[in-house]
Amino acid sequence: MRTARDFELTKACRSNSPAVLPQFKLELWTQAMSNTLASQMASLNAQGITVWLRFAYEMNGAWMDFGQDPVEYVAVWQQVVTAVRAVAPSTYFLWSPNIYAPSVGGISGYSEYYPTAAYVDLAGISYYSLGGNQVQNDLAGPTDFSDSFQTFYDTYSPAHPIVISETSAPEHYIIPANSPYINLPSDSEIPGGADSLDFSQLVPANTTNDKTPVSEVTRKSTWFEEMTGAAAVALYPKLFAVMWFNLAKTGGYLDVIRLNDYRAVKTADDPVTQYFRTAIGNETAYQLNIVSSADSSSPFSTLSPTLAGSAVAKASGLTTSKASGSTRLQVCLVLGSAWLFGMLAVLV
Repeated sequence: MRTARDFELTKACRSNSPAVLPQFKLELWTQAMSNTLASQMASLNAQGITVWLRFAYEMNGAWMDFGQDPVEYVAVWQQVVTAVRAVAPSTYFLWSPNIYAPSVGGISGYSEYYPTAAYVDLAGISYYSLGGNQVQNDLAGPTDFSDSFQTFYDTYSPAHPIVISETSAPEHYIIPANSPYINLPSDSEIPGGADSLDFSQLVPANTTNDKTPVSEVTRKSTWFEEMTGAAAVALYPKLFAVMWFNLAKTGGYLDVIRLNDYRAVKTADDPVTQYFRTAIGNETAYQLNIVSSADSSSPFSTLSPTLAGSAVAKASGLTTSKASGSTRLQVCLVLGSAWLFGMLAVLV
């Protein structure tokens, strides 16, 4: 099992963070696909790029094409890890379920999908502050983060560095019947991009029952600070990465659909953007000559046809600076045009 030193933590912001999301059942995954993926990771490593590979994440979710099949998942995961490690020693595997289930066990929990410590380099979790019924703008309580995160941390931190693979505290908007967004399917991005949103066509959602409404920047900053502030640093010394989902899209719960703004980075004058610029910094990776922009020369743009039906994401930018609250925090901004790319990564 590889040690934390192998991750070159002082260079964490220089790593690439691709995600491979099969859009089919894993019983269709083949050894040839594993070998192709291994070749692509080897190509990146040969360029001096360290990779954290998040393969088939949120596998415990029924919303995934390959979801809720722990036996098949573990077998494919182990096959992929074996193939990649044979040729790409600077690629590290980020195992990443979703925390949505009330129990850690069972088909919707995450423990049955753990492929054993020998096949995992980093253990991560998707964990959002979604508000009441996942559609209302409730402020996270002071222990909301730790209440569910503690068990995951206690279970996997003895063997692995810990990552929050996806997070946000989205602002939910009701879509009126006459809104141009009313016919967007669930889980759809905004035509023209999130910066083109016309908020006059939307109505902010309420809070649950008699909870006091707060601003979007208060909700997002509160959740962010619960994960990255001095108290969290003291409680979770092996938590060293938090990735913020930086997109606006439709979604909801049961039959209630909202337009949800997850972003930390919006227009320059937005209070949310101003908060994160103050807390994190604003220097891009391109200015630091750490990474180049994603273009046709990227290994991911020529991924073999044997992986047709999979979505592959490549980190396309980041910022780095010190965050308030702890001298151990490095902060990296990872952005891109597709929803799989939209992450804000905080590296501790």
